[in-house]
Amino acid sequence: MFFSGIRKVLVLGLGKSGCAAALLARVRNFEVTAVDETENEFLLKQKRDLENEGVNVYLGYKNEFLPPSDMIIISPGIGEHSFLGKIALNSGVRIISEIEFAFHYISKPIIAITGTNGKTTVTELCTHVLKNLGVKAVFAGNIGVPLSDIVRDEVSCDFIVLEISSFQLHYCAEFKPHIAVVLNVESDHIDWHGSFEAYAEDKFKIGVNQGAEDFLILNEYLLPLMAKSKYELSGKSQTFSIKSKSALFHVLEENIFSGKDGVCSVHEMGMMGKCPHNIENSLACIAVCKDLGFGFKEIIKSFEGFKTGEHRLEFIGEKNGVKFINDSKSTNPLSMIAALEAVGESHNVCLIAGGLDKDMDFSPLLKYKGKIKKIFLVGKSKNKLENLFRHVIDYGVFDSFEQSVNAACDCAESGDAVLLSPGCASMDMFKNYIERGIFFKEIIKRRCFENEGV
Repeated sequence: MFFSGIRKVLVLGLGKSGCAAALLARVRNFEVTAVDETENEFLLKQKRDLENEGVNVYLGYKNEFLPPSDMIIISPGIGEHSFLGKIALNSGVRIISEIEFAFHYISKPIIAITGTNGKTTVTELCTHVLKNLGVKAVFAGNIGVPLSDIVRDEVSCDFIVLEISSFQLHYCAEFKPHIAVVLNVESDHIDWHGSFEAYAEDKFKIGVNQGAEDFLILNEYLLPLMAKSKYELSGKSQTFSIKSKSALFHVLEENIFSGKDGVCSVHEMGMMGKCPHNIENSLACIAVCKDLGFGFKEIIKSFEGFKTGEHRLEFIGEKNGVKFINDSKSTNPLSMIAALEAVGESHNVCLIAGGLDKDMDFSPLLKYKGKIKKIFLVGKSKNKLENLFRHVIDYGVFDSFEQSVNAACDCAESGDAVLLSPGCASMDMFKNYIERGIFFKEIIKRRCFENEGV
């Protein structure tokens, strides 16, 4: 039994997943203590709520040693090199993620989706399609609904579609999804994992406990990287790719195929068929639904009505021939490239980029210099990006986010696109990417559409 002998549980970090794990642990009759390095009004409210449920809470925690426990549930934002991460590792106590904890109380099959980019879109798409197919599906995980809440609220469903990050996978030991999807693995979160190789290893942990009755769906270009992994993956392996015709699910002349069998035209998939990265995301969703026994015609029909979430290539409006696009959810180089592929033509993108770097490699962006008219750099990463783009792409460096947006608008002419696709985290200037996207939209609406009701 995984939790045999466990009586005292310690939760590190009181974000959404930490609070959810603490509450689930109380429901399951563990003695629960929770600590957070920070102390603010939001956390003080969390402290009151948790203490009402019998959780011992310590905020502003700076002690050299952690409270005694038999098991530690660690929040995704706490890396091994952080203050709490270090003392947790030094404690010698078993450390697991909130996902791993909640998983042991779930009887329904899980469809788990990871990748550097596209996780949220594919999680939402799979949930939408399955619901249209008559399946009772709910989404959870990194998408904003902790898996522990699904368990504690006893949510009724047939399948759980789970967005799972590398942080959450890092501290998983027995997590076992029925269907595991790896969309892509590119430079991201190197500051947290220490190296690209370690980051990739944690991504591949998604399939390490699968058996012969389970499915592993992955982008074909990952096969050589997976072959170097220390993990042996046993699920039925299936590949997809928008670039390779040898993948099981692939695209040929704007038509999607599964092997030699035609699935549909990309034009039948609505908004998901309009740009390369979303076509590739759709291939993963089609593979998932096919593995669950549905036919291609009913799967494609169930795409109807799907829309991607806010802040992901979100079209704000067009003024004097200039398009304004909010891609604030772009927090790594691959997502910037996807945005440039979707939006960019010949030197027509006025790109607003920069923010909090995660030791990522931005050099692949240089291949897309022909799409960029000028790049407007801001945030802590602006000097790193300036050194990369100097003498290659026209650029400007700005002290504030608003200055960079206004400068991009001033530069744009008819036929251009003003694109916010930062390629970096937002926490150097904003609370999160949502706040950054909202601020961008407010500037654009105030400047260009104030009297037009956009």
